[in-house]
Amino acid sequence: MRRRSVLRLAGTIGVVGTSGCTQFPFRGQQYRLWFVRIHNGSGSEQQFELRVRRDGDAVFEGEYAIPGFRDDENEVASYAAMDAARLVEAEWDVQRGTYTVEYRFADEDSFEEVEVGEIDEFEAEDVGVEIQLYGGGLARRSVGLKVLEFDSDEQAGRFLSTVTNQTDG
Repeated sequence: MRRRSVLRLAGTIGVVGTSGCTQFPFRGQQYRLWFVRIHNGSGSEQQFELRVRRDGDAVFEGEYAIPGFRDDENEVASYAAMDAARLVEAEWDVQRGTYTVEYRFADEDSFEEVEVGEIDEFEAEDVGVEIQLYGGGLARRSVGLKVLEFDSDEQAGRFLSTVTNQTDG
């Protein structure tokens, strides 16, 4: 008898404790991905492939030959205008969703897959992703990932407008 009362109480607490909850823990964070910037920080050219998925569906695929980084670029080139960088933007509709970035060096068989929400903790609804390529030549290649947060879609749009205008001028 006592066991049934404890089980009934536990069931009631479970139902009351979850009432009013509309967000389930298994659902991914929703945000807008505005761009992906790939920067080759190595001294040698890298052949790199990128795929972006929103809610599981591919929204972009591209292949890039990115020249190696030169120290003199650091002082004269802007965020998007460096020879060793590619800014991938305006290639998909910027919509709320859960985004996955898939990448590989061209000579690799399989893609690495990373959900943007797992790169960094962030609360922003408007983000960009930076991919940094390291190594090559004699050094082992590796990839670093970072999320850039924006306070609003207007701020993200202004940022992109500024950096793309720098590449045109």
